[in-house]
Amino acid sequence: MPEMIEAGHPNACNLCHLDEPIDWTLQALSEWYGSKFRESRIAQSYPDRTAPTGQNWLTHAHEPVRLVAADAAGRQNARWALPQIIEQLDDPYLLNRQFALMAVERMLDVHLSEFGYQFYMTQAERQQPLTTIRGRLLPAANQPATESVSAGD
Repeated sequence: MPEMIEAGHPNACNLCHLDEPIDWTLQALSEWYGSKFRESRIAQSYPDRTAPTGQNWLTHAHEPVRLVAADAAGRQNARWALPQIIEQLDDPYLLNRQFALMAVERMLDVHLSEFGYQFYMTQAERQQPLTTIRGRLLPAANQPATESVSAGD
């Protein structure tokens, strides 16, 4: 397990506690199991150790980490992560864009197709819908979870 956490890969603790920083996880694992971690690897994998671990995962260089983070955030209705998830709608990997789309649609009760966005579009084709989505949906990150947003509001 230390290698997985040191590499910045998803772990069981933070899949449920995306909003907790990695130091919270390291402390718990150390207290409960006596786990030890290489400080240099943790610092390399988690550039902002005070940030939610999910935020670090959403911007991770390894595409499967971003995919898992977007899915977990969507399932937890983690609206604080919407800026990073919306950026994943322009991820170079089609599957990551699909998981980001599902997370945004689940959290905000929207259909991104109403904004002209499809996850399989080329990068050039995505730009106009993404501009609209950023303008309309990023402010929604601060709305109560019971409110939905539509393309025409």
